[in-house]
Amino acid sequence: MLYLIKIRKQLKNELNLNRNFTRAEKRYIKIWVKTYKYNIDTILLAFHYTLNKDNPNFAYIHCLLSDWYNRDFRTREDVIQWLNSIIKKK
Repeated sequence: MLYLIKIRKQLKNELNLNRNFTRAEKRYIKIWVKTYKYNIDTILLAFHYTLNKDNPNFAYIHCLLSDWYNRDFRTREDVIQWLNSIIKKK
């Protein structure tokens, strides 16, 4: 539980949020940390890839992280390696 609180605090700092997370956002973060076992670096990578979207939100980020999890990516490095392989194919 302490690790989950630490992740929330880091996300709040990184996102420069001046509000508390909603109940739904907390639920998403819990899934990312407890079920998917992602660390802050992997979660922040997902946030980074949503910055160019018109309306980035936690639901969109959750879909991205869920896709990575379903592809069996467990670390930030796994994701980056996959993204680089896609770029090389183009």
